[in-house]
Amino acid sequence: MEADRIAEELERLAPEQALDTVLAANQSARICLTSSFQAEDMVVTHLLKNRMPDFSVLFLDTGYHFAQTYEYRDRMAKQWSLNLINVLPERTVAEQESAFGILYRSEPTRCCQLRKVEPLMRALVVRRLPPDGAISQRTIV
Repeated sequence: MEADRIAEELERLAPEQALDTVLAANQSARICLTSSFQAEDMVVTHLLKNRMPDFSVLFLDTGYHFAQTYEYRDRMAKQWSLNLINVLPERTVAEQESAFGILYRSEPTRCCQLRKVEPLMRALVVRRLPPDGAISQRTIV
């Protein structure tokens, strides 16, 4: 598959070079970044911010983040003038746990599907965000 070949080539490059290569190949693409505001996410955010000033940052708000994560997210979004989009699941944590129990313990895959995957897919469709290109700390698509 072509995507696998490209991914293998990018993995051999330094992060800055990989990002520059992808951006150069997709100059007219609208880009968004998924971020949980962990250290590796902030490195990618910084690299991307230095290359393009206007992109959306999608925060998958699972409801299970520490208070410090939310504080840091808000501080960095303000300090770096990020176009932050808070992506929420359909159910609150309380609603989900009432209906299904504590899924992150009993069915972690289903929990991620409900609290991360489905909300992300909805956000991309509803907001008409990229599908031109999406970047996370793990992938560049």
